[in-house]
Amino acid sequence: MLIFSSSARQSYYRYNQASKMAVYRTILHFDLDAFFCAVEENQNPYLRGKAFAVGGRPEERGVVASCSYAARKAGVRSAMPMVAP
Repeated sequence: MLIFSSSARQSYYRYNQASKMAVYRTILHFDLDAFFCAVEENQNPYLRGKAFAVGGRPEERGVVASCSYAARKAGVRSAMPMVAP
């Protein structure tokens, strides 16, 4: 059972006055944080179970776009700099 506040209910279900039909809006949220790591693990099976991160170039202003679950346990998070300051 979904419970909405009055403002959320208004944005979820609206009545279109022009066509006299109910208009439903669906909001989807996709968490693709580990997607890039899953692609890398698929292409390189050696990386499975290892701590690694995918992101920009360390020489430039690169940040972590995605990290494996093993890297998350070690404290790596998305949007961290690729190199230590």
